[in-house]
Amino acid sequence: MLLRNPAGQPAAQYAPNSEEAKQSSVQGLSVINAQACQWKLEITNAGAEPVTAELAPGIAGNPVTVVAKAEQPSEHGRIEVTGTVTDGGQPIGGVPVRHHISG
Repeated sequence: MLLRNPAGQPAAQYAPNSEEAKQSSVQGLSVINAQACQWKLEITNAGAEPVTAELAPGIAGNPVTVVAKAEQPSEHGRIEVTGTVTDGGQPIGGVPVRHHISG
């Protein structure tokens, strides 16, 4: 898992199949004094089997959260990605959420 800052530089990471990646099915990265802007999270599946990734990025002390889920590829190679932005648990509409899947 790799978190890139707005300049595209790695801000926090651990490698696929590393000890950190093997420790738990719930994993996280953190950054101190992160600037407000567009960040990029890259997830690499180094295994042979497809996986489902559920993401919930947030800012400590901020009630706004984003929850995204990328399903396993279908038999046709399609991946469904869904996302929800909430403020204090209430859904927010009209918020742009972008995703990019490469493989």
